[in-house]
Amino acid sequence: MNLSGSAIITGAASGIGRATAVRFAELGATKLVLLDKNQAGLNETKALILATVPGADVVLDTRDLAAPDAEVAKDTGSNKTAADTVIQLAAKHFGRLDYLVNCAGTTGGFAAAVDAELATFDAVQRLNVRATWLLQRAAIKQMLTQELVHGGRGSIVNIGSAVSHIGQRRLSAYVTSKHAVLGLTHADAVDYAHAGIRINCISPGLIETNLGIAIPQEIRDRELTPLVEKTPLGRPGQPREVADAVAFLCSSEASYITGTSLAVDGGLLGSR
Repeated sequence: MNLSGSAIITGAASGIGRATAVRFAELGATKLVLLDKNQAGLNETKALILATVPGADVVLDTRDLAAPDAEVAKDTGSNKTAADTVIQLAAKHFGRLDYLVNCAGTTGGFAAAVDAELATFDAVQRLNVRATWLLQRAAIKQMLTQELVHGGRGSIVNIGSAVSHIGQRRLSAYVTSKHAVLGLTHADAVDYAHAGIRINCISPGLIETNLGIAIPQEIRDRELTPLVEKTPLGRPGQPREVADAVAFLCSSEASYITGTSLAVDGGLLGSR
């Protein structure tokens, strides 16, 4: 499997985003714009890439994709969204944008609806849904201006979740947002397939990332251990296993795949 060209990857300071960035570089997509609010984590990701692919061109960006529009307008002096600015940065620096991978996201913590704060719900939707929608929209606008390469103008992969398809206790805000990510994948894939733009979703199950490690052990035992026990393969997944699936969907090997969700979940959804 080979990739070439340029990519934007969000949430690249750790976990699935970091693994995807490294994997893309290994496969030949060495022109990368990596986004995350965690500057130290981004620096580590860049160092990992350059250690393997010394010639990679890696641009780091710490802008807050979920920042209110008023703050963005104040910082940039324009009405462009943060997403518009990021897409234009990549297009100007590399000449075109071949891939967008939306990895950035947050769970908002474990809480059923009546126990959740409205501010938390809004924050989860703002990052998981609104920022993803805005980045995807801006990327499509750019890709529509590009020449066809190997029959396509670009590929977008959104990181959803197993809970894009099912419910999960005490994750009301997160489940809502990940259902929306799958929905926007379906909608835009239908609208832009004719233009040579493919849009797909990955639905990971329980993956060992820094996000999970940060959860207190008591909550891990109560909320996450049962998920592992229900997973037919009997273990959490690794970020690299998700990154491989992202790379496949972006590659020419997946040229006839769009508007779908690929479960990388150890069989969890299939066992429901």
